[in-house]
Amino acid sequence: MGEEDSKKVASAIEDVDLERENDVFDEEDFDPELMELAEERSRGSLLRPILMIAVILFGASIINDWRDNIAYFFASSEPVNMGNVTEYPLRMSEEPGWVAPLVHNRYVTMSGVPTRRSQSERYNYFKLVGGEIYVEAARDDYIKNALERELATKKVGDVDRTFFSGSGRLIAFSQISDRYGGLRRYYSQRYNTQFCEQYDERSLAELARRRRETILANWALEYEQASPELREQKGLRPEPSAAELEEVFNSEPLCVNAYLVQVGTQPRDHWWHVTLAALIGFFVVFNTVMLARWIIHFFKP
Repeated sequence: MGEEDSKKVASAIEDVDLERENDVFDEEDFDPELMELAEERSRGSLLRPILMIAVILFGASIINDWRDNIAYFFASSEPVNMGNVTEYPLRMSEEPGWVAPLVHNRYVTMSGVPTRRSQSERYNYFKLVGGEIYVEAARDDYIKNALERELATKKVGDVDRTFFSGSGRLIAFSQISDRYGGLRRYYSQRYNTQFCEQYDERSLAELARRRRETILANWALEYEQASPELREQKGLRPEPSAAELEEVFNSEPLCVNAYLVQVGTQPRDHWWHVTLAALIGFFVVFNTVMLARWIIHFFKP
């Protein structure tokens, strides 16, 4: 047998052995659990997308909570002049239908006469005569730490002002954070101020019903206590007419849409909200892209 014939025989033997190995390999049964495990590992763990979704939701929630602060940062650095609040009632009487141009989350400047004062450890609060506008101003005598309090020789107290003029951020009471809940409760309980954001439609209807009942009760009481001569002189009746009832009812608003001025707060003061929101937004976008890629890979056949 020649060398060429030997090579052919060896090649034929190798082909036969390879076919036998393939036959054995094809005939072997694979463990289904191992196959599923391999498939799961190739697709990735389910914990990863759960963490990505958590990051996306958490970041979006923070940015949503900061949306007013971010919007205020981009507001004009020139304050809008709102004038003297004390003059608002006169203008409303001279121009029926006129309302003060109060806009939430705006940088404004205004003046007025303070009333209904209150204070916290760090801030003075008061209402401006003529409108439902409240002012938050930092206390000049605020003592920051316990050591300074102990060394202080003068008593911490309110510095009285007879006129206010200043600039700051104007925010609606309906949009203020929970940290102002105590301020709202104080003015509601102390001065019986009904803030509209405290009531839903049903509560407002109940409030209106109670006011009408109070008007009727006071009207009847005035009639009963008056002498016959006074009744005839003033034309008093046991009950008011529908027009008289509505006139008294509408003499004061059922509830008020109040605003708060944060004195000294300028748009650029919220730069850190914008910076952190940009970083958080980057992580939200990054995790959104990674989640989309994971979903595509997971459902890929």
